[in-house]
Amino acid sequence: MKTIIRYWAAAAIVALSACNKEKAAVPSLQHEAVTNTISLKAAGKDVFVNVGNQFDSVGVVHNQALNAVWAYEQKTKDTTAAGIRAQVSIFFRVRYGEDISGHISQAETRFKKDFPANADSIPKGYFAPLAGSYLRSILEAIRGIKGPDDYGRFHSAVVAIEAKAISDKSLSRTEQQQVLIVASVARYSAGFWMGKVANGSTNNPADTMGFFGRIRQAINCALADAEGAIDGIGGGDSIREAIEDASLESSLCSAFM
Repeated sequence: MKTIIRYWAAAAIVALSACNKEKAAVPSLQHEAVTNTISLKAAGKDVFVNVGNQFDSVGVVHNQALNAVWAYEQKTKDTTAAGIRAQVSIFFRVRYGEDISGHISQAETRFKKDFPANADSIPKGYFAPLAGSYLRSILEAIRGIKGPDDYGRFHSAVVAIEAKAISDKSLSRTEQQQVLIVASVARYSAGFWMGKVANGSTNNPADTMGFFGRIRQAINCALADAEGAIDGIGGGDSIREAIEDASLESSLCSAFM
């Protein structure tokens, strides 16, 4: 089950490079994170924002798509891959006026190659050692989440990684951008999935894994999201493609939550 979750959730963000195909800045949403309905019992934090990250809206749009798909699933009880894909496509067609099906297929194929089953390492050849160390730190922060009440500590840890990357003159502008994009996805994704655990929200009424099993699932989904983002930025995808891919594959993970 873990492997299934990690694959579908992760091919996820298969797209997060603000470098190549998209010259415009990341979508400006004026930090709409405050509209999130998920409340986490962690150090008074009930939003996932980091105003110091210029790419924070990548995570915002990612979670807006997840919220739209989750609402559809809760209303219709449809958690099939076909139903989820259709809802994600509708979300981005309305938002951006594009058909994302072709790119999604390519991204999923690349992810399966770069992140085979149970692989937790960063694909070789994509990143310089320093940038790779920042990305691994983000993955380790996700793995270290103890549960919904630990989200505040996790959030602070990732924000600290972001602040260090912003001030690190040894990182190129592109590398800094890559770290900030992955960090944004990680903060928002972990908050979304841990929020579902905290609120007892589920798409599986007959689920027998229990509270701690759902925590493990939430961590796997967030890890998959971040790994998908890493694969996308390493593969040279645009910001918009990154958001679309991340949202689709993350939404597919919702069938297991």
